[in-house]
Amino acid sequence: MNAVRLLIVLAAWLVAAVGGLCMTDSCLHTRIQKCCHDMGQRIGKRTECLRFCGFNVTSDLLFEEGGDCLDQLQVLMYCSSEGGDHTQCCKNKGVDNKCMPFCRGDVSGLCPDDVAGDYPECITAIGDIMACHKQALSSDSVQWTVKSKSPRMKKCPK
Repeated sequence: MNAVRLLIVLAAWLVAAVGGLCMTDSCLHTRIQKCCHDMGQRIGKRTECLRFCGFNVTSDLLFEEGGDCLDQLQVLMYCSSEGGDHTQCCKNKGVDNKCMPFCRGDVSGLCPDDVAGDYPECITAIGDIMACHKQALSSDSVQWTVKSKSPRMKKCPK
């Protein structure tokens, strides 16, 4: 009888421990959306751009519909990277060196016009960049965890 009780306690502990992990696409999507919402609210209240904030964002979507939200790219890169530097993964995937700020999660020095005019190859590589960010995420929390302080957002001409 004690062995059965021990098994029940261990099973309950295991369920509780695993319940706190964030390993599903749904959990990861919720986590990045929360960060983008919170950061986006602080820089321009651009909630309409949240649909671009996810690990499944594609270059086609950004090129076709994301032009008005390029000012939120800083938020997307910061939140998707959780403040971490994933340049090695990007290099392994053949992402252009010019795009390494995207892989570091810090495009705070770029304005929307810079991205649209000078960095189209980075938008084209957004799938690989986001895959690197997603691959590096910690699964031990359902909350977004920052590895560095918030980036300074560049004031861009309107």
